[in-house]
Amino acid sequence: LDMRSALADIFTQDGTLHDGLRAMALRGISEQYTPHFVHARAQMKKQMPLPDVIRSGVDRFTIVDVGAEPLAFEDHVYAPLTKFSPSLIIGFDPTDKKAPRVEKVKSTEVGLKSEVHILPNFIGDGKPATFHLARKQPTSSLLEPNLQLAQNFSFLAPNIETIETSEVQTRTLDEALADQGLDEEPIDFLKIDVQGKTSDVLQGAEK
Repeated sequence: LDMRSALADIFTQDGTLHDGLRAMALRGISEQYTPHFVHARAQMKKQMPLPDVIRSGVDRFTIVDVGAEPLAFEDHVYAPLTKFSPSLIIGFDPTDKKAPRVEKVKSTEVGLKSEVHILPNFIGDGKPATFHLARKQPTSSLLEPNLQLAQNFSFLAPNIETIETSEVQTRTLDEALADQGLDEEPIDFLKIDVQGKTSDVLQGAEK
């Protein structure tokens, strides 16, 4: 009954029989490996000391996160870091309607203070661009989605389909960090998740 119901949902969304059978197979695999996945997640949540190179002689740990949109099923991704080192996290998320904003995080265990700054900038090559807001928001991009190619992957095309476009002005990472007074400060960790525009981000991060 569960399988018939799931297949019916897929067909309602214009899915094919191939999509339906593939989904059932993936569901079976997922259920089979769920205990392993849960165990792995538990292991990842265990406190692990940061490398000595980070902890020794460093006043705070600085992270820059380009494409910082949080996922609904995750805890604050940087929360564990506050237990080991004072931290400054600069996140760029142009889809965050509450940005710019600052979150102050304090670890009650060791009294370390950290800050998370979320900024609404589109980080790129500093030129005008077209933003493609996708049906599944985390897959939005400054690139137009290739729906024909996406048809080769189950359920991908509907998720990346553009529902709205807007003209935006990108900023280079160097410019955006200079505005935050970080143009002369070493960055310990840079994370980029911009759906295909990574090279533009890096080209604008010469410093």
